[in-house]
Amino acid sequence: MDMDQIKIFCDLAETRSFSKSAARNLISQSAVSQQIKNIELQFKLQLIDRTCRPLALTQAGEIFYQGCKNIYNQYEEMRNQLASFSHQITGSVTIAGIPSIVLYLLQPYIRFYLQHHPNVRLYVEPMRANQAIETVLTDHADIGMVASPKADRRLDIMPFYREKLLLVMHPKHPLASRKKVPIKSIELQPFIHFEKDQPTRKLIDKIFRQYDITVKSIMELDNIETMKRGIEANVGLSILPEPAIKQELQAGTLIARPLAEEDFSRTVGIVFRKGKVFSEPVTRFVNLLKKPLETIVAQLET
Repeated sequence: MDMDQIKIFCDLAETRSFSKSAARNLISQSAVSQQIKNIELQFKLQLIDRTCRPLALTQAGEIFYQGCKNIYNQYEEMRNQLASFSHQITGSVTIAGIPSIVLYLLQPYIRFYLQHHPNVRLYVEPMRANQAIETVLTDHADIGMVASPKADRRLDIMPFYREKLLLVMHPKHPLASRKKVPIKSIELQPFIHFEKDQPTRKLIDKIFRQYDITVKSIMELDNIETMKRGIEANVGLSILPEPAIKQELQAGTLIARPLAEEDFSRTVGIVFRKGKVFSEPVTRFVNLLKKPLETIVAQLET
């Protein structure tokens, strides 16, 4: 066995998914499957129960995972110590967060970080907010990025960014001609919602209660990409964070307008397990996140 196989097995054990393990290692699912089969043949043991959804480790697989994890952690520690002699930063950073943050808002920071630390492996895992927090608490991710994070005695929370919330619509929607839209104008309009358990949905519901607004909910989705496609099809309106719709606004497939009553926004927070000691790569990434987004974008452009 080599270190690549050890890492692939650890990733599979932690994600419980061939596709996620493949994404972490920039290889195909079939390559992951073949590597796991090779390990099982070498030890003549079944390590993965493939009949479960999500898949599970067998008893032998649990023992094997703990051993592999210890080996890989020691290997990473050794690499970091050796890298200090050549003044290089090596290691990995794993970020779990909701898709609208890690796939859009975070991207300039990732590009900037990798330009300055090309030897660091950066893993970004989009998931629901509650899953991201659980991933952080179980040490399967170094940090989490969620909207409107709630206080939790197990977590430290660092404010990151305030995202504007805009009313998003099809370019031919009657409200698209306005520069600002009075919130009463969306009364009983067809509306594409986030699912009820999501923090942004709770925030939007709070806004609607504050202004005594009722909309006609026609969809409840947990994926902003699907929500945008519904708006592009002129199925309904929605309220979405500005960074998640920049490409569509530039392409002209969507129109976004602020609500007239006030500038609505949501807080994006960085969460990490209380008492967690960061490695050098993670420390540098967190420190980078303290810089304003505008500064990072400007430096990338130059």
